[in-house]
Amino acid sequence: NNGGEAGTFTLCINNTKNTYYSLNSGDWDNPANWSKVSHTGPPASTYPGVGDIVYIQGHEITVMNNDTAAAVYMTVADNSTKLLLEDSRLEIDGKMEIINNGENYEGEVALNDTSVLNIYDNLEMIRNGGNQPFSMDISHGSEAIIGKHFDIQNDGGSTHPSELLLRNTASLKIKENFRLSHTSGPRIYVSLNDTSLVDANGNIALSNSSPNTVEIEAKDTSSVRLARNFSRGTPKYGIVSFNAKSTLVLDGESYHQSLASSNGDDGDSIRYQNIIVNNTKITSPQVSLGGPVFVNGSLYLKDGIMGTSLANLLTLDNTATLKGGSETSFVDGPMKKIGNTAFTFPVGDGDNYQPISISAPSDPADAFTAEYIHQDPDDSYS
Repeated sequence: NNGGEAGTFTLCINNTKNTYYSLNSGDWDNPANWSKVSHTGPPASTYPGVGDIVYIQGHEITVMNNDTAAAVYMTVADNSTKLLLEDSRLEIDGKMEIINNGENYEGEVALNDTSVLNIYDNLEMIRNGGNQPFSMDISHGSEAIIGKHFDIQNDGGSTHPSELLLRNTASLKIKENFRLSHTSGPRIYVSLNDTSLVDANGNIALSNSSPNTVEIEAKDTSSVRLARNFSRGTPKYGIVSFNAKSTLVLDGESYHQSLASSNGDDGDSIRYQNIIVNNTKITSPQVSLGGPVFVNGSLYLKDGIMGTSLANLLTLDNTATLKGGSETSFVDGPMKKIGNTAFTFPVGDGDNYQPISISAPSDPADAFTAEYIHQDPDDSYS
């Protein structure tokens, strides 16, 4: 040993040590619920920890403390397959995958009672079949943090939709893109309730081959914070509905943002309720429109300029209100206001903010379009 001291060491290849297979339903921290050989045994003497790969199949595993794994793979087979976090924290240093290849059993990940699921790589929910619920449920102050992409992919199945549900004060933070892809089977449905939050630092991408198969619905006072864009394929399928007092916050710092058109194809559309523009990228306009955009609730121009055109027109409905408007946040291009209340159009051109006001029209259906053009008008009247 060249005069060195004798001892022992653990060799960790690709940051993984052991592989664990679920053996029984129960507590993550109970070695009797795991095997290092297969899903049929023999039982292990320890439970999964740092650097370990975990496979869950046909069992319900409950995390009740602070636990760690290198990666978690859930396969719906043999019986209902679930991962439940109860007032606990699970750190996954790699990726997490939930897949149903056609089994008629339930697959679920549920976070309850201020639990935290922190995944440093991708989270993938893949459904190729099955007629039972396939879902992720985040509730009661719990938080899921995805270090890269979150993909929900539906390529088969029947009866129950593939669902992502956020309740109470739950939050979902995605460091890169949130991608919803549907080719066949029941629809993908994302529901934000109460004061829940989805915070995406990349795009929210909807990809589906037929209408009414992918839907995001923000209810109550929930909110979506978006640093990039809503993106849709061709045709423009996908439904996004902001209802009640829900809000979309455009908070890009490093990116120009394109606000997707309200219009879609074959009945699919994006319904905007409340929008906050808070894009601090240096170059302007910070936000442009990908088509006509209708705002039904309120528009708050906090930071960032919105670029519009007659083809990509910003319209505030009869009951819609405006907050903000300044030299650092206005509409560069035309905008329309419907209704019979006095209104000040927060418009400008380039770096010139020049709001235009109208008195109250007489008819709630009246519509006025305003645009400020920073140009010498002499030639037009000579």
